[in-house]
Amino acid sequence: MSRKKKSPDLQPRRRRDAVRVDPIAMRRLSYMWLALGTLALIFVPALRGYDTWIGWLPFWLIAAPLINLLALHPHRLAALVPRFLVGLRQRRQAVSRRNQAKPLRRLRNTNPPQRSMHAALATMLSINVRH
Repeated sequence: MSRKKKSPDLQPRRRRDAVRVDPIAMRRLSYMWLALGTLALIFVPALRGYDTWIGWLPFWLIAAPLINLLALHPHRLAALVPRFLVGLRQRRQAVSRRNQAKPLRRLRNTNPPQRSMHAALATMLSINVRH
């Protein structure tokens, strides 16, 4: 029984034979895609909708290149998270300091003072009544 040699197409690819993508070219392509997609959405209203073959067009014109850029630069996203949290904490502290610095205002009594029925009748009849 002789064994047939497998064709090269059926053999698994080795790591060194894998296709390599240039990250600089991919970054340039993503930025161009994002810029052209944004301009297309601004100037072509028909691209703001849904296509039955492609799907939601703003996703493919704006969100997909942004996701691609975040995948190419995960360290930038990781650096933004602490900066955002620190900024959020500083804004909350500033608001609490501002609220503590404000003196509490007393609410004015919006209800008129209660008068007796006798005084109300006297006012209506324009009679001067002394208490």
